[in-house]
Amino acid sequence: MKITTTEERIKHSNNSREIIILPNDLFFVDLTELPIEVDENEIDSFAELNMEGSSPFPIEQLNWGFRFEPNSRKILLFATHRDRLKNSNYKELESYLWVLPEIAVLPDINSLEVDTFSMRASNDAPALHLLKKEIEINEAGLPTFKFEATTTNFCADASDSEEISELKYSNPPSTHEVFAPNDHELWRADVRSAEYKKREKSRRSISARITRFFYWASIFAIFIITLECILLGTKSWTSRQESLIAEQSGAVSKIEEQRSLINKLEQMFQNEVRPVAILGALNTVRPRGIYFTSTTTTIDNNITIEGVAQTINELNNYIETLKGSGQFSLTQDPKSLTRSGKTTFTMTLAYTPTKDTTTVDSR
Repeated sequence: MKITTTEERIKHSNNSREIIILPNDLFFVDLTELPIEVDENEIDSFAELNMEGSSPFPIEQLNWGFRFEPNSRKILLFATHRDRLKNSNYKELESYLWVLPEIAVLPDINSLEVDTFSMRASNDAPALHLLKKEIEINEAGLPTFKFEATTTNFCADASDSEEISELKYSNPPSTHEVFAPNDHELWRADVRSAEYKKREKSRRSISARITRFFYWASIFAIFIITLECILLGTKSWTSRQESLIAEQSGAVSKIEEQRSLINKLEQMFQNEVRPVAILGALNTVRPRGIYFTSTTTTIDNNITIEGVAQTINELNNYIETLKGSGQFSLTQDPKSLTRSGKTTFTMTLAYTPTKDTTTVDSR
């Protein structure tokens, strides 16, 4: 497969940085299989050792990276000298979001056959061009590469000096291809220095944590504000209701007073309250030595008497006479106090009118 070497820069709108796709003709490429003895946690070290062994330059002078395909256990190494990038006007690479060669973003490297690199294209050589349709970048800064594949032939009068990357596919890709690498794969394929990538990964990790913190903090703040608005609305509604209740309290009190009076009148009618009859019955059997100082009658025909008796025996005999009349009963024990030859007392009696009394009253 032949891939055009057009430089691609794609803006990442969220932090105003760019992804830069470097041409393949700037890179040395090597496709090899990962030995079975090498564990997956040793892949990065294996790739670095392989690059050191293959490169005529110290690895510190290289911009290099790799792609690993776990299904086929293939590793695609790519590297270029830093001076070559500078001479090709690729400077200040640390200001970009990702720096990747074209070959690093291919949808599939399993059927890739690497013959040679930086060779002249023959005039009639068939080529399969993967045309970049668009690159989408999510909030985490991870790109998704979308491709459109077409088959073309180079014109006979193509420039003999045109350098392209000579890559052959045994199985050409379908018309539409998508490649969405994860964060770990992107850092492996990024060709900037290991020191920078370690530092930048730490910075982005901290930045992502801070972003997540502020995101959840803003969600919490919105929740608190919403709750506060609800509470304010509830308080306002409650105040309006209290105001309405206060406005109606006068009328309600009047109605309650009227209702209480009606209840008392109904109860008096039902109980046939007879304060005169009660006093008459009390006086009928009252001895001369006892007199009342105060009487209080309730609507249920109970009477509380405060009075004075000459002796305690006279009071006791009077109480027994009232109880024996069949009209009175004590609701509680009477209280008495004897001082200076006189006995003051307080007692509460329940009055039950007799049939004869009721008949006389009705007449």
